[in-house]
Order: sequence, then structure tokens, then C-alpha cells
Amino acid sequence: MSDGALGWWLGWGLARPLELARWLQEGTPMTTGTTGVLHLSDDAFERVLGSTDKPVLVDFWATWCPPCRAIAPTIETLAHRRGDDAIIAKLDVDANPRSAKAYDIRSIPTIIVFRNGEEVSRVAGVVSDDELERMLDQA
Repeated sequence: MSDGALGWWLGWGLARPLELARWLQEGTPMTTGTTGVLHLSDDAFERVLGSTDKPVLVDFWATWCPPCRAIAPTIETLAHRRGDDAIIAKLDVDANPRSAKAYDIRSIPTIIVFRNGEEVSRVAGVVSDDELERMLDQA
């Protein structure tokens, strides 16, 4: 396991031995280095939602989308600021169409906040960091 992956486990409080063994068998979500933002696959997405009681903010995006690229620094800043009390993640809708379809993603970027596996708020388009903070605070 790389140092980045180990840091992810310890940082998100999922380092319990049985959980760690199960996740290693099933595959782990990837981090983007030091940004603290998780990049999720369809499979990892459902596991992350079901594994925490922290709010989970997911940015549904695509590499070709200029507004998605525009909000990326805001998402990374939010991950640094709120990484202790929330999980901040991104899911590429082109690479992971199952999750995008399941949550009826019709425009990108779409940002959804989940709590205990349930959607609690959603916004589409580029929004301010204050709006994202508000969404997390209300989750």
C-alpha cells in the first residue's frame, strides 16, 4: 500500500483491520496526491457512502467540461479545509456512467452532498466555496 493510500485510510478513520482487509480485496478509491480529494469509481462510490457517518460531498464532473475544471480548485480548497469532518470526492461521469445514471446527473458539474448514504442537497453549475460550505454545514 502506498503512503498516500495509507494516509487516506488513517485520515478518514477507516483503518479498522477488518474494514481495511475488505477494502483492499475489493479495491480502494484513489486520491489525487496531496489535494485530499478522492477520485471514485462506480464501485468505490457506493462503498464510501456506506462506510461513514461524515457528510460526503461528490463533484460529478468530466475532463472535457470547462466549468468542471473551473470549480476544481474550489473543491480542492474545500478538501483541505473540511477534510477532518467531511469526505470530499469527485466522480468522472464518463468513466463511471452507472453512478451518474443512478443519481440522474443531467448537467455537470453537479455537486451532491450525502449523509448516511442519502442525498441531502444538490446544486448544478459552478458555485462559490461559501455555498459548498453551507451545503456541508446543513448535512
